[in-house]
Amino acid sequence: MKPVSSLFFLIILLNTLPVFAQFRLEPAPWESGQSRAEDLLIQYVSFSPGDDITTYWGHAGVIVADTVRQVSRLYNFGLFSLGDGMLARFAMGRLIFSSGQSRVANYFEWYRSSNRDVHIQTLNFTPAQRLALAHDLAEAVKPENRDYLYHHYYENCATRIRDMIDRQTDGAVAEWCADRASTETYRELTRRYLTQSAWLDILLLFVMNKQIDRPITDWERMFLPDGLTEVFRHVPLSGRMLVAEEGYYFKSDRPALPEKPVARWPILLTAGLIIGLSALVLGSWQARSTHLAPRFLLGLLNGFYGLIVGLAGLLLFLMASFTEHDVTFYNENMLLANPLTFLLFPLSFALIAGRWQALRQVYFIWAIQLVFLLVLLLMKLFPVFYQYNYPLLAFFIPVTIGFFLAHHRLNRSAGFASSMPQAKG
Repeated sequence: MKPVSSLFFLIILLNTLPVFAQFRLEPAPWESGQSRAEDLLIQYVSFSPGDDITTYWGHAGVIVADTVRQVSRLYNFGLFSLGDGMLARFAMGRLIFSSGQSRVANYFEWYRSSNRDVHIQTLNFTPAQRLALAHDLAEAVKPENRDYLYHHYYENCATRIRDMIDRQTDGAVAEWCADRASTETYRELTRRYLTQSAWLDILLLFVMNKQIDRPITDWERMFLPDGLTEVFRHVPLSGRMLVAEEGYYFKSDRPALPEKPVARWPILLTAGLIIGLSALVLGSWQARSTHLAPRFLLGLLNGFYGLIVGLAGLLLFLMASFTEHDVTFYNENMLLANPLTFLLFPLSFALIAGRWQALRQVYFIWAIQLVFLLVLLLMKLFPVFYQYNYPLLAFFIPVTIGFFLAHHRLNRSAGFASSMPQAKG
C-alpha cells in the first residue's frame, strides 16, 4: 500500500478480502448448458469484517449450485493484483479490480478460520432467473470481462452483485429502494466499521469531502455487503419475497458493530488542547527568558507539527488536484492543513538555532493559518458548507490559537530578541 501517500488512501479503498489464489476450475455445468434451470440454487453470501484493514468492511459473493450434479461455485468481485503497476493506478484513482470464482468449501473454511460470520440468503428466483444469473456470473469471470474500474462507493464487490440481482428481478430492488432514503450518510456508514482503528477513522475524516456527507438512499447504502443483506430481506417480488430463507453457515463470537460511529472529538480535543497549551506555555517562557530550553522545545514542537500535519496537507492537496479520487475534491480541510504548514518543519531548525528571521516567518505562517481557520468557521454558518469535520475543528482550533498567541508574544518580546545571536558591527 506502500509509499506513504499511497498507504493512507489505499486502506480506504481495499474493503475486500485478501487475494485468494485463483486456481483453474473445470467449467461449471451451467456454463456448458448441462444444468437444468430448475436444479439451480442461487444464494447471496455476506462475510463479516475481519481484523486486517482490507477486511474492515466485510465482503460479498454469490453462490450458484447445481443441486443434482452436486457442483457449486462462489463468484465474487473483490480480487485485485499487487503487480502490473497497481500502485501507480491507485495513486491516480484508477485501481482495477477483478471478478473470480472459487470452490465454496475452501472459501467458507477460510472465513471460519478467521472467525468471521458467513451469512447466507437463498434467493427466491424463478428457474429462468436462476439460469440467467448463473450465465451472467459465468460470463463476468471470463478474462475479457472480469476487470473493472473500482470505486469504493459506486463500483465495488457489493454494488456489482446488487446490480446483477436487480437486473434479474426487472428492477424490483431499485424500485423498492426508490422512495426510501437512509438517515445515514456514506461517512457514517463507513465509520461504523472503524471502531478498532481510531487513526484510520481520523484519517477518513480528514481526506474525504462533503460528497459523502449527504443522506443516502437504501440503494446507495448497498455499497456495503451488510447493506445488501438488509435490503434483500425486505424486497417483494411478484407474490413472494426476494429472500426465501436465510441463516448462518458460521457465526463468529465477535462483538456486534455499534449503532453509531465512535465519537472521536474527545481524543482530538484533548490532543489539541495539550499541543496548543504547550506551545503557549513555551512561548511565554521564552518571552521572559534567555534559556535555550524553551526555544529548543518550541522549535521541536513546530517541526513535529509541520512534518506530520504538513505532509497530510501535501497529500490532500495532491489527491484533490491531480488524481481521480473524487471524494477528496473541494475539501474544506485544506483550510486546516495545507502545504504551507509543511514549511514549519524546515523553519523549526532555524528557530532552534535562534535566527530572528525564522521567528518572523513562523509567526507569519501561524497568522495565515489563523485566518484560514476563521474563514472556515465563518463558512460553517452557511448550509452549503456541510462537510462533517467538527471533530477535526476540535483539534485545530486550540492548536492554531495556541501557536499563534505563542509566536505573537515572542515577536513582541525583547526577551526573545535578547537571546538571539547579535550581528557584530
